[in-house]
Amino acid sequence: MAQVVLIPTGRLEHAALAPALKRLFPDHDFIPRPKERHLDGFTSTDVTRITLGGPVSTNVEELAAELVASVSPGQRGKPADFAVVVEDLELVNDHQPDRVVQLFREAVDRHIHKTWSSQQAQTRAVALVRERCSFHLFRPMTEAYFFGDPAALQVAGAVQAPQLPAALDVESFQTNDAAFLQLPNAQFDRIVDMPHRQRHPKSYLHYLCDPTLADRRRRYRETAGGVAALRQLDWQRVLTPAPHCPFLQGLLDDLAYALNHPLGFVSRAHAHPLTRFPGGQNRLLRNL
Repeated sequence: MAQVVLIPTGRLEHAALAPALKRLFPDHDFIPRPKERHLDGFTSTDVTRITLGGPVSTNVEELAAELVASVSPGQRGKPADFAVVVEDLELVNDHQPDRVVQLFREAVDRHIHKTWSSQQAQTRAVALVRERCSFHLFRPMTEAYFFGDPAALQVAGAVQAPQLPAALDVESFQTNDAAFLQLPNAQFDRIVDMPHRQRHPKSYLHYLCDPTLADRRRRYRETAGGVAALRQLDWQRVLTPAPHCPFLQGLLDDLAYALNHPLGFVSRAHAHPLTRFPGGQNRLLRNL
């Protein structure tokens, strides 16, 4: 039995991603860290504006430190067999996942060289991180995957069916629901304004749960309906038909290989090349 530390960047994922993955890999333990709360993500703003190495640690540097500490002997108790940071890509960075990946890789590299002073210790840490640590993206955010599983949408609280283009890959989410797209933004704080509204799955889920956007009892809540939906998400249905969801394919294939538990509906060939395992020749993490 392997122990997999998950370091997600949202309340929803911190509460529900571990049990959701446990359903796919029942012989292994998935543990969210930090234990008490989630760490904040770094992709809600343009990542090209983030500078590493300042006097105050950035969110990406905190995530990198937590990842490395999870597998390092003597850092945080018993080291995990594997550790994975899972971050939303978010629409603001949807056009530049390569920049997101590179920034995280640089943050890990900087942390290793700052934490261990000797070349020998740094070499050991690099080898350990390359074997046990990964970074994966949900595109553009976790709620997108609910739209690949109608049962998950209902559990999340949706009271009407979504209107989506035919054969939509939910990682390229968009809706063609005219009633939703014509809502006057100024009246609704849960709805992203145009032109990004049609591509924002969480905004659309808010609308599907309460088309009036006025009934607090029916509103979408990440820590209630969102948690319940992710816990029971039908991963296979979300990925069907292939090659849907290349970033999600990358995460599940990486875990399947690490845990020696193949998943017949997951294909490495369909995983996104930026986060696919194994990474390139100069990889620092398992997949980067």
